[in-house]
Amino acid sequence: MPSTQVFVCGATGTQGGVTARHLIAGGAKVHALTRDASSAKSQALEALGVKLFPGDYENAEALAAALAGCDGIYLNFLPSFKDLAQEARHASLVVAAARAAGVRHAAYASFMSHDELPKTEVFADIPLARPFFESKETVFRSMVDAGFDTWTRLQPGKFMGDFINPGVPMFPDLAGSGVWRSAIRAEDEIRLVDPDDIGITSAAALLHPEESNGQQVDIFSDILTPRSSQDKEPFLAAQLLTRYSGVDIPIETAKKWGSKCQSFEAFLAKNKDLVDSTFAGLPPA
Repeated sequence: MPSTQVFVCGATGTQGGVTARHLIAGGAKVHALTRDASSAKSQALEALGVKLFPGDYENAEALAAALAGCDGIYLNFLPSFKDLAQEARHASLVVAAARAAGVRHAAYASFMSHDELPKTEVFADIPLARPFFESKETVFRSMVDAGFDTWTRLQPGKFMGDFINPGVPMFPDLAGSGVWRSAIRAEDEIRLVDPDDIGITSAAALLHPEESNGQQVDIFSDILTPRSSQDKEPFLAAQLLTRYSGVDIPIETAKKWGSKCQSFEAFLAKNKDLVDSTFAGLPPA
């Protein structure tokens, strides 16, 4: 039975926002929390049809009100490097409240190769990697152990938006010099995802929960191989782990779950204004 009313975590963010949009397009009602109902992102969600409740995950009354009547939940939490326990704590609060409210279907947005990256050669050399991954695993286990009728683990690839504003600081030299310098090697295949494909697949996991119940669903749209990459950057850890993210996962896997698999070139064309603003400081070619 499909979810008809879904609580979306992180609805003002990229993944939560596109998921909310596709849930509504699929006929579901969407509830979400917001810390600032007057913000542009909150107002855009309301215009879309999302019912917003003021509060945050640590406000039990607000959380209970937002979850009332929901039969599905989209779990999506951001890590805090100032409070490494925050992500798991928020997940525990939300999952417990969801079960108390009678939510039956859950989908958790993690990232690609969540369970494989800790086995790679670089993992032990990255200090923040272990607590980050342990937190993600704790969130996942809290969903699995909660007793939902169905659950799905969603694993998006690397955002295409990381190469243009506002995400381009992931590769800071790219906008400044037009050269992609990173720890990702020239031969590495990077599985990129258009956020819209995240929304399509995430919504499908809740609108048709039996189809992906108990499964790991990889979400990506295109496979990119960089031509050059060498120097270390502030986001070195993420870049190093990207080498191993989604290795050997064929594009047909993503298509199975409804991704449009739009090419990176098409994504850039669709976002031409952001591309132009990102590279406005470069001299003419």
